[in-house]
Amino acid sequence: MPRRCLTRSSQAARKLSYLARASCLAWKYLSKELNEIFFIPRQAALPEKAAPDQLPDKAAVPEKTYSFEDVRGIMARLSGQGKKAEARALLLKYGVTHLSDLAEKDYAALAEEAQVIANS
Repeated sequence: MPRRCLTRSSQAARKLSYLARASCLAWKYLSKELNEIFFIPRQAALPEKAAPDQLPDKAAVPEKTYSFEDVRGIMARLSGQGKKAEARALLLKYGVTHLSDLAEKDYAALAEEAQVIANS
């Protein structure tokens, strides 16, 4: 073979080996990046359970406050559902016959009970 052919073929072989090494390095980098994007590490996959001492106390959770209008609306919805007797029984449970006679401190408890009855 002429020397010229050997030179061209050896140059081509060198270029091919260089491209093969470069593509191998690129593939390793790409696979690492894809793993970081699409796969969750096993440690982070399971959420940690809160320790009992870290759970919020029920006393720490603020109780929702209700205005007279809110309670009146809830009771009206209860009566509108055909549960007038249950609404009257709730009022009697708190010692009143009219909603306007109910103490403000009892608004939240009455509203919660009324919503339970309305949703049942």
